[in-house]
Formats: sequence, structure tokens, C-alpha cells
Amino acid sequence: MFWTATTRSGAPHKLDGDVASFAALLGRLAARDGGLSDEEAAAAELFDWTAPLHVARSPGRLDVMGGIADYSGSRVLQMPIGEACLVAAQRQPASAGVRAASFGSAAGGRTSVVHVALSELAGPAGPVPLAELRARLTSDGRAAWAAYVIGCLGVLYHDGAVSPADGGLAILVASDVPEAAGVSSSAAVEVASMSALLAALGKPPLSPDEKLALLCQKVENEVVGAPCGERRRGTATTSLRATLPSPLSLSLSLSLSRRYHGPARLRARPRGTPPLPPLPPCDRPRHRPHP
Repeated sequence: MFWTATTRSGAPHKLDGDVASFAALLGRLAARDGGLSDEEAAAAELFDWTAPLHVARSPGRLDVMGGIADYSGSRVLQMPIGEACLVAAQRQPASAGVRAASFGSAAGGRTSVVHVALSELAGPAGPVPLAELRARLTSDGRAAWAAYVIGCLGVLYHDGAVSPADGGLAILVASDVPEAAGVSSSAAVEVASMSALLAALGKPPLSPDEKLALLCQKVENEVVGAPCGERRRGTATTSLRATLPSPLSLSLSLSLSRRYHGPARLRARPRGTPPLPPLPPCDRPRHRPHP
């Protein structure tokens, strides 16, 4: 089985690789395949399989130049890697909460499914302060991974891009980006989650692309409570529509993400311009002279 899709311009697009594998997995979940693991069976209960799902993909990244200089807003050069995070989200108007599941959580000693009521994200006076949301989502270390996912919804509430009136949500996360390896596994989760949430709630992609990166940075800084820079989360998204072949006939909206590369700027000296003056000598030698 393979997935086909069209871009917003109507051009055909074949889904392959990890996207096709994830789509096939969703098909198995929808069919309630008897060979499902406990984790997969729990994920299958998240969704209404007669309603649309929305899927987003965001890859990890390899630092080429700049390192953690983006913490202070500096430009860095990043390269996407093959490993990625895929997130499926579904709006559930009748639900008063958000349920999130993550494959691989049980193996890491984490809670596989986390449920948060919408009233814990926003009240009559407006969105809950992000510091309070952070305390709620990170109080249980086994469920703290949900801060990266549900925290995206809290930040979107504060931004005004979405509203609690849009209803509840079900979210499924699957990522093969190595954790704690310096390849932005958290950024991949945040970007894919926020993109999938916007699509599921019927909202257009954030514009410009840098806004998505900045809001995801806010999730990590203010909800997760970890320092990070914005460039690691910069992405450009292309929306795709995909349909699973019958008998399931599910309609998915796929949003593929690629890493954003900040432009590298080299300053050239025009021909004929005199060279810069030499730097003044140091007061003391940088290296000890040879005897």
C-alpha cells in the first residue's frame, strides 16, 4: 500500500519513506489489526476513524556551523537529517480535553497517554499563564514529555491563533530522531505538533515561517523550561492532501516540513578597495615562544 497526495497547487506528489510507513501504521490502527501491541492498541482508541486526521512531519537537524549561538539570536547553519517526527492530530468537538500519546514512551519508562482538560489550558479570564501550564505538565516526570506537545496548544492560545472554543484534540506522536544526541529531537516534536494542531483545527499555516519557529521556541523556553534558540525550529511547510485506499477511505491532510536555513552572508571587499589595516599587536604573546 502506498499513499498519494496533491499539493495545494494540484500537482501530484507520492508519499514514501517514513510518511508512507506512518500512513500504513494509521491504517492498521484504524482496522484494529489483531496484531497490535498494547501501545498501538491504546493509540487506536484516540481517534474517531470516521473523521479526518491531520499529519505533520518535521526532521531533526545537524549543526553545521554556529552551534548554540542561536541562543542569543545569532545566525547558524543547520542541515536536516533523514530521521523525523510525525504527528497525527484530530479535532474532537465533543471532547473537553486533549489526549496525547507517544510511541516508545513505555520503553523509556514514561506514561504512554496523557490527558489534559481544556480548562487547565484556558479559563474564563483567558489562557492559563505559561508558568502555570509548565508546572502542570512537568509535575510528573513520567508524563513531562507532553509539555513539548500539549504546550504547543497553550502557546497557540496565547498567540490567538486558536481558541478553546475550537474543541478538544487527540494527538499521536511517532519520532525516530535520537534523543539527547544534539540533533534537535525536541524541535522536531514541537514543529510537527504545532503544524498538525493548526491543520486539525482548520487554521492556515503560520506566516511567515519564522513565526512558527519563534512560537516553538516559546514552548521550549516557557513551557518545557529549557534554553534553546530559534533557528533550530525554523521550518517551511508544504500542505498535502492524501487519501487512504478503500475499504477504510480515510482522508488525511499531510503537512511536510523541512528545516529552515538562515541565509549565510559573506561580505566581499570590492575590487580596488584598500585592505583593512592590520590589527594592533597584543600586549603579550598568545602562545609561549619556543626557547
